[in-house]
Amino acid sequence: LKILFLSILTASSNGKPNTALLASRGRLINHLLATSDPLVIPATDEAVQVEIEFTIHNIELDEQERKFTIDGYFLRKWDDVSLRWNASDYNNIQEICIPIQNLWSPDVVLFNYQGLTNPSMSHDDAVVYSSGNVLHVPRISDSAVCALDMSKFPFDIQTCKLIYGSWVYSSLQLNISSTSPPVISENYELSEKWEIVSTKSKVETRYYPCCPESYVTYIMTFVLRRHFVYSCQVLIFPAIIIAALIPFMFLLPSESKERITLGIALIVVCVMQINVINNSLPKGYSTIPVILTYHVLTLILVAFSHPLNLSLQIFLKGLRKLVCLGDDTYHPTDEQETMSMRGKDVVVGVNDEKPPQTSGGNMDEINKHMQSLAQRDSVLDARQEVLAEWQQMAMVIDRIMFILFLIIFVISTISIFPDAFY
Repeated sequence: LKILFLSILTASSNGKPNTALLASRGRLINHLLATSDPLVIPATDEAVQVEIEFTIHNIELDEQERKFTIDGYFLRKWDDVSLRWNASDYNNIQEICIPIQNLWSPDVVLFNYQGLTNPSMSHDDAVVYSSGNVLHVPRISDSAVCALDMSKFPFDIQTCKLIYGSWVYSSLQLNISSTSPPVISENYELSEKWEIVSTKSKVETRYYPCCPESYVTYIMTFVLRRHFVYSCQVLIFPAIIIAALIPFMFLLPSESKERITLGIALIVVCVMQINVINNSLPKGYSTIPVILTYHVLTLILVAFSHPLNLSLQIFLKGLRKLVCLGDDTYHPTDEQETMSMRGKDVVVGVNDEKPPQTSGGNMDEINKHMQSLAQRDSVLDARQEVLAEWQQMAMVIDRIMFILFLIIFVISTISIFPDAFY
């Protein structure tokens, strides 16, 4: 910054303008504008050497648009022989500021830009030195196309490149060099989603089918990692909680409506999560992210648990019939047993202090009915005992399925989301 303002830090000791210095500046600017043509590349026997550097203030990666954006400063330095002067002829002025649009400047542009037009640099002033060296540090906001690999989303690491080069000048006319990789500014603004793992740059020569000459390009490479905390709070934890509820469905009674209700709720929530994740991914992505694989596996397990429960009930009922146990519903064996119920009601309903006056024939009939009721109660107790055994068997199978699904949940979670546990 000191270099950019050296030319204005001149004044007399009395605070009055130095008219001689101002006149020298005017003559120097007129001389430079007269000798320099912004449309003509400096005439030299060798290619113009352009040194470039980047200072990054902010980065952003838009996954849906596959757009990587950097904000910062783009330093360019080159020599222009037409801008040299003898400092002693101009009151010992060593450098001066001139608007860049009045000077020739290298057409170093972003090749893989994202947008309808290639962004142009700002019209800042350039610092011109008496040796002919020109320093231009424009502010930039460039957006480049970034090829994304979403297979490990949301634990993905993306590599984005920005390719700069001259649009019309070959390596015989313009050469690009760089002494350092992109510099992260002290005022760098942290991204909400991404952190910069590394940055590097290189200069390479390329050939194109249109032209026999080679062209020099400058390539910046940024390696970005998605913030772990953001991914866990928004994507990972909800997915794990949904999947963790599946094994506990088998702890509910197999005939209960709560099990079906929980399964339907898990399916609806899982579909909603898939829709949210799909809206945040690039359009037409070719690889399936691990988070979607996890949700699809959750849907499969939920969908498999309901037919499994229904099949288990049908199997147990069929097995009971196969072993001649019939169903669990009691039906009277004959009309006599049906009548015994009425007899029991009559006997039980008598609440008088004196026993009923009955003849000997009636007593034989009552005893006969009482024996039938006792036989019926024993049959009902036997059936209830068998039913309890089958229910116990169904509960044991549910516990086995609970353990099995719990093991599947733990193994799938650790294998699909290893970065969440290490």
